[in-house]
Amino acid sequence: MNKLKVALIVVLGIIFLASCGPQGDSKMYDTTSQDRWRIATIEVIWVPANKISEKCKSLGTVSGGPGGEYAGCARSKPSNIRVCEVYAVRPKDFDDKNRLMHLGHEVWHCFGATHT
Repeated sequence: MNKLKVALIVVLGIIFLASCGPQGDSKMYDTTSQDRWRIATIEVIWVPANKISEKCKSLGTVSGGPGGEYAGCARSKPSNIRVCEVYAVRPKDFDDKNRLMHLGHEVWHCFGATHT
């Protein structure tokens, strides 16, 4: 997939922001400083749909979407706080709006957005 397509996926995901992400746990939110709003290095870790909620909970998230379940999460990489790790389910294609929305939502956390 070329860089333009990846950028389009991220932008579309951000446009469709909603749903889950970690809250309240500082190790999950080291990405919230305002200088992160302009530049972020992002690593995406693809997780199977049936394992994403378990994975996010294992990373220390404290609340999820409906029923406490997760569709993705983001955190600062433990070995390099300047890198944001996004855990998400790989979209099936460009029409997979739900997974693209969750991917964009978690990327938005990498730029400092928090749940309020």
